[in-house]
Amino acid sequence: MRTVQELILKLGLQPHPERGYYRETYRATASTAIYFLITANEPATFLHRLVSDEVFHLYDGGPLEILRLFPDGTWDVAVLGMDLDADERA
Repeated sequence: MRTVQELILKLGLQPHPERGYYRETYRATASTAIYFLITANEPATFLHRLVSDEVFHLYDGGPLEILRLFPDGTWDVAVLGMDLDADERA
């Protein structure tokens, strides 16, 4: 397993305004893709309203809990992880 600093250097990540580290890997008129790394020192990002869809892929670590707030006032927590038997997937 690589250290956080090794991942930051290897992937060319920069500090992200919502915490963690990132690097944009794709940009088009209607979408973008980024690498995004959160660490044990900053295990959560700030809540924010999405103006477009987000797709998550987990490559290491986890599980990651994703709080989803819907326009009708309902919410849920999707768990993204590697333990499929524990329903860790989003």
